[in-house]
Amino acid sequence: MTNPSQPVSGIDAVIGYDSSFFDVVDISLGNTSLKTLAPLSGNDIDLAKAVKADTANPPSSLIDFGILSFDTSNNQITQTLSTSYDPLTNPIATIVLHAKKEGTTSLDIKFDGNGKSTDSNIVSIISGVPTDIMSSPGDKLDISISPVATPTPLPLSECVKYDFDSDLKISVTDIMQIAARWNQKTGDTRYEAKYDLNSDGVISILDIQKIASKWGAVCAGN
Repeated sequence: MTNPSQPVSGIDAVIGYDSSFFDVVDISLGNTSLKTLAPLSGNDIDLAKAVKADTANPPSSLIDFGILSFDTSNNQITQTLSTSYDPLTNPIATIVLHAKKEGTTSLDIKFDGNGKSTDSNIVSIISGVPTDIMSSPGDKLDISISPVATPTPLPLSECVKYDFDSDLKISVTDIMQIAARWNQKTGDTRYEAKYDLNSDGVISILDIQKIASKWGAVCAGN
């Protein structure tokens, strides 16, 4: 989706992972014109349905969710995603994972070209007919998980910048609070200056990277 040549109406993401290495903590939508997620729970994606952790065969676990361009004013599917969406600066969706153990594993974008919901699809409405325009093979992201050194406790004056849930440590719950406000800008409903860690007027990957660098830190005196 970094250089789309056709208008896109929907995306079905099917990602294989090993649930012995990861828990899926959150899936959030980026700042695109594709605003409907499935499966839904209220206005958010239903993690219980989107994440299929296979306890009997952990490497076969799946993350499966869809994003659709839907105009609620006329109940029509629209073609609106025709610009580039860079995964770092303007992602379509963000998945937050929590590592459970050390080792080497991968995330696999499932695609075999069968056009079914069992693999990933990119759909365009051509002549009124939904058409799967994804043609390239799936991709794989290899991941190496290793322990990090215990960080020096943060002074309380600095810790308060990152400890959004006030539990005296920097953890995934703090990062999720920023992720939930992804791409919110000054003046937007969910924009809050405290989550804009670099004070550039937008809550972006740069702010997540900033708090991620403090991951696992505890507040001095805790």
